[in-house]
Formats: sequence, structure tokens, C-alpha cells
Amino acid sequence: MNTLRHRIISTCGDAKVTKGDTKRVDPALCLYTRIHLICVMDNDTLNETPPRGNGTLCKLISIKLKPDPSSMKIKTYNGQPVRTINAKDVDYLELELLDDTERIQTLRYQLESITKNPNTSPQQIQQITLEIDRLRKQRRFHLQPTTNTCSVNCKISQFTDEMSFKAKFTQFPVNIAIAMTGHKLQGRTLDNVIITSWPKNGLFQNWEYTVLSRVKTINGLYLFQELDINKSYAASDDFKLFIIRLQDKEKQIISKLTTNKTKR
Repeated sequence: MNTLRHRIISTCGDAKVTKGDTKRVDPALCLYTRIHLICVMDNDTLNETPPRGNGTLCKLISIKLKPDPSSMKIKTYNGQPVRTINAKDVDYLELELLDDTERIQTLRYQLESITKNPNTSPQQIQQITLEIDRLRKQRRFHLQPTTNTCSVNCKISQFTDEMSFKAKFTQFPVNIAIAMTGHKLQGRTLDNVIITSWPKNGLFQNWEYTVLSRVKTINGLYLFQELDINKSYAASDDFKLFIIRLQDKEKQIISKLTTNKTKR
């Protein structure tokens, strides 16, 4: 079993190991402080503080080990010594939600502004910095390992064909998110976006607009394939109807607010 476990960890990625039909499992999480992660848990914790669920982006703050972890070893990956440990010897991961609140963003902008002012006192800078740290700590949570049954596609040895079988995993329900597909970005914008190809045969209508809108500046956009200049990129009829409904709803709300204000 140790040989098979080692083979799964060393040769399989999350494309080879799945929980259920869609959730992917990385047999070996390569973690470092502040690495970006995406939750692949259920949504039972959406009502907790802070809220998190499937698709939530976060960053790693620290790893809390259990007393006297017996599985800690130094192994070589890509020619470099790496400290490794089995998930069963980890008490929890301390994670922090990746996106700042509006209050934190306001304080960050304020900090950047006063830092440029030569008349700003160190006490002012320290006060805002401490407040940002306090608010960010409120967005941290502990994630414990869970035990699940997963489907694995793996060669038991280099001399056999790939086989599919069930295995029990003690894992943390997160995947590494230092790079993500356009579908997983869920409306956020990034400094760099790489587009390798465009959809064909009418698939993913308006995908060009969607994926191009996910990059902040043209300097961060990398195209492996040119846009089709003969294709129409006009908004779909469904989208046009959606905008009309939004505009009608906006007029209703403004009218209601104006009426209430007049009555007062």
C-alpha cells in the first residue's frame, strides 16, 4: 500500500483524482505562505463567520501541526529538498479570504495616500496599518482535514495500463489557485490573462467579451490566437432583454424612492 500511495502522490494530479463527478482532488498539496487556494468544499459554511463555500478564494496564513507529527520528512522534488507531512498529522490550515472588504480597501488607499505625504507622522501610518491587520484577521478561519472516497486513474506500475479504482483520502478541501481557468474567475479581474484559443461552432456565446474583460490592462493580455474579425461580437438578444429589465427595475426603484421622499 505504501508503494501505491507513493505512486499516486508522485504521478497523479487533480485531473487524475476526483471526488464525485466534478470536484477534483490534488493528492499532494504544495503549499507555501500566502499561496492562493480555492475551496472545493460544500456550502454548509456559508453562514459562518467569515462565510466560505465551494469556489471561495483564500490564501494560506499558516499550518498548525498536531503534537509530535511522525510523518514529517524531507523529500526531494525537482532537485530541491522539501519538508513534507501527511495530512493526518495536520490539525488545521489557517486561511484568510482573498478579497478585501470595502472598509479594508478604503484604509489601503488612505494608507497609500498619507505615505506619500512627507508631513505624515509614523503614528498615523502605524494606526492605519494596525487597523487593516485587525480587520484582515477577522476574515481568517481554520480548515480541518476530511476523509473522503475518491476515484483515481493511475498506473499501479510503469509496466501496467492505467486503471481506475476507489481510494480513501484524508485531504484538505482546497485546490491550488495560482492559475485558474476563465470559468473559475467568477467575474474577477487579474493582472495577467493567457488565452490559448477561441471557441468554435457557436460554443460559449459572448465568451470573447467575458474572458477579455477579466484582464486589467492590455499589457497583461497574452493571445495565442487572433480574434476572428469576421465574427459578430454584438450582445445577444437575451442580454439585451436582461438590460431592459434592469433599466425598468431601476426606474421603479427611483420612482418609489422619490415618492417616499416627497411624502416626508
